[in-house]
Amino acid sequence: MVVCGMLLILVGPMGADSASLTVSGTVISPGTPVANFTANVTTGYAPLSVQFTDLSTGIPTEWEWDFDADGTVDAVIPDPVHTYPLPGNYSVSLTVRNSEGSDTELRQGYITVLEPDPAIRIESLKEYIRDLQLSSWAEWLLVRPLDRALDQLAKGHATPATNQMGSFINFVDLLHGFHVITDEQAAYMTSEAMAIIDLIGG
Repeated sequence: MVVCGMLLILVGPMGADSASLTVSGTVISPGTPVANFTANVTTGYAPLSVQFTDLSTGIPTEWEWDFDADGTVDAVIPDPVHTYPLPGNYSVSLTVRNSEGSDTELRQGYITVLEPDPAIRIESLKEYIRDLQLSSWAEWLLVRPLDRALDQLAKGHATPATNQMGSFINFVDLLHGFHVITDEQAAYMTSEAMAIIDLIGG
């Protein structure tokens, strides 16, 4: 709803020596907002970070986001970021308000979070190792068990893949002991390998 009108203000008596002030303008009411939003991604592997963007019309002044449709308000800003740590399908709702009223947009199953793929995590770990620019023998020592783990996963052999990830951790400890890799690098690679072992579940 848009309400237009003229506003007239007169100041002082209307005599010849008096001053007068006239102000005119248009008074606009924004109307009841209409909720709408988008997300930069709607499908991905856990943990999945999603940037939500408010596209509501009607000049809202308040926002209430519910990222899993559980009835709890999770964010009150126009364009929040939310991370979904666990796999599943998530409904998302946005309620917007202004002085004229409110509106809610609910999207059932809008976000799909997939079970993390251990092969993808292994490939990412290999890229991390290559970016370290280690000596060729050190890189080979670390990448070799990862390639073997990928080969075992492709064959559907969970336990041998897990064993290869265990060998990788041993080589990380070895290189760390010889100060070929730093404390931080060793800690990251070990934690990633342990996470991959958990995903494999062998």
